[in-house]
Amino acid sequence: MIKFLDLYKQDKSLHKKIITKISNLFKKGDFILGSEVDLFEKKFSKLCGSKYAISCANGTDALTLALKSLDLPKNSEVIIPAMTYCSTAFSIINANLKPILVDIETLGSTICIKDLKKKINRKTKVILPVHLYGSVANLYEIKKIIKSKNIYLIDDCAQAHGAYDDSNNKVKKKN
Repeated sequence: MIKFLDLYKQDKSLHKKIITKISNLFKKGDFILGSEVDLFEKKFSKLCGSKYAISCANGTDALTLALKSLDLPKNSEVIIPAMTYCSTAFSIINANLKPILVDIETLGSTICIKDLKKKINRKTKVILPVHLYGSVANLYEIKKIIKSKNIYLIDDCAQAHGAYDDSNNKVKKKN
């Protein structure tokens, strides 16, 4: 049997504080675009090293909005890793775009750069790497590949909040 991380046990010391904050938030009714959301967005943008952060109901909505904001032609191709949560593909379909699956690294959980290069064509408009299980996709290589192409890069960081890649001295990016 494989023993997984016990999240309940790990976070047990925080439970009372979390329940109290959630209870107070519901009593105030200030949970949609309220002061707590504003505070979260400010703290999250600071964590990510970005000027802004806009919260959404879920990661699917966030990716859908990011893709729709590009105003791409219907059925433009978006490359994603074959191993991801279904919401990554759903967001592409929601934006009337076409998901293209790429293998993952042999000994990892992120998009395979070698396979990615093979899948890029004239219909490719977005590469959407998924940073999974705290592992960060090789953004340095992806950026090199698309540097002279008209291809957008949108990161799916839903399962890697605060993760960053410092394996290459040329890149140290928070996601």
